[in-house]
Amino acid sequence: MLYFKEMLSLLTLLAISTIAVQCMSKIPELTLTRDPNYSELLPTHTRYQITSIHNISPVRSALECLLRKPLCVGLLYNVNVRLSLLLMCYLNERSVNRTLIESGWNFLADFNVCKEGWVPYSGHCYLHIKNKTGWSNSKNICNSHDAYLLQTETHEEALWVTEAFMQPVNSVECTN
Repeated sequence: MLYFKEMLSLLTLLAISTIAVQCMSKIPELTLTRDPNYSELLPTHTRYQITSIHNISPVRSALECLLRKPLCVGLLYNVNVRLSLLLMCYLNERSVNRTLIESGWNFLADFNVCKEGWVPYSGHCYLHIKNKTGWSNSKNICNSHDAYLLQTETHEEALWVTEAFMQPVNSVECTN
């Protein structure tokens, strides 16, 4: 009888181990790479942050980003104050102010979220093609990329698209 109970415990343990392995294989990958171009810098707006987490380790920050994938594509981590800012898009030259330097910040991102040339934001990938053409041809180009024409759903998304892809326009003052 003792032998049967030991076998049953072993089978239960094996079944639990198998389930754990199956679950672990479904966890998405997250490869965070430090981008030194944005060290010591913060974004000019908080609208691209998913959340901020205080008193957290760098490893736990990466795990928190992984748990929020595909929305989270990177993070800013401050080693001095143990603060993490989870981000829904990459930092770029238009999203940071290079004159405001703040010590201790590192930008880490998963640069494999989208295909090469595409840019992630809020769980989606965007491709900007500079091409003067009509709506119908643009739609066909998008279809050839297995994508669709951009239709912004929120004010925040429209602001991000403008900052990420549109060239700044020089303002001209007109008087009469």
